[in-house]
Amino acid sequence: MKLNSTINALALTAVLALGSSLVASAQGAVDWTGTWKVTSTCEPDEGATLDFPADFKMTVVEDTENNCLWVTEFMGYDKSSMYDEGLKLIDDGKGKAHVDLSYNQLFCSWDEATSSCYGIYVYDWDTSAWLDSWNWTYGPTGLDLASFYVYSYPWVADETSEYGGAWGSSVYQCNYYYVTAVRDEEGGIGQVAKEVPGVRVIQGSIVLDSAADVVVYAMDGSKVFAGKTVSVNGLAKGIYAVNVAGKTTKVMVK
Repeated sequence: MKLNSTINALALTAVLALGSSLVASAQGAVDWTGTWKVTSTCEPDEGATLDFPADFKMTVVEDTENNCLWVTEFMGYDKSSMYDEGLKLIDDGKGKAHVDLSYNQLFCSWDEATSSCYGIYVYDWDTSAWLDSWNWTYGPTGLDLASFYVYSYPWVADETSEYGGAWGSSVYQCNYYYVTAVRDEEGGIGQVAKEVPGVRVIQGSIVLDSAADVVVYAMDGSKVFAGKTVSVNGLAKGIYAVNVAGKTTKVMVK
């Protein structure tokens, strides 16, 4: 009897392991390619030299030869027309990916109006260190992108220099957080635009006009809810960012 119980337990463990493996495989099958509509909260520095948009588009293309992907369009800049392929995106599987910032962190290699280049920087407050990866996560409502900073490097002209000048020190430009993205489905023939449900706060709950996929973030950037619902309950008092269908709204729960 004891031997049979042991065999049954081992069989059940094997089945559960196989099920977990199948779920992980399904989660890993993410198509990152295409054009995405990015929505965020951005806080430009007072001395920012660009007009940084909170909402913009980005394009991801596949590179089968090098077994990676490239972010070729970002924040209005077309990387394919510049000096490099773009931002290098690596699929980590299970709905995870990261931009390899050690390979390239510049989404703008040269801006003629400001004589500067602009790059993405990610800071880990837990370790007090700048990271070489910008992490992406694929979920039911689209992409969740880690918060990031934008720094620029101005070109400083110098006639005595062999190259006519040199890159100056980095300059802080902007902070991006609550960054999400959904696929850009505009332009389809006969396509009907989806109506985004309204968001309200009623008696301490975040309430939608109709059920929808929603992601709720606290002010410290932590995700407090993700899923399809018509209301999010049990929230502590405070300000929250509510993302529905790529549109982010800030609400206060009293």
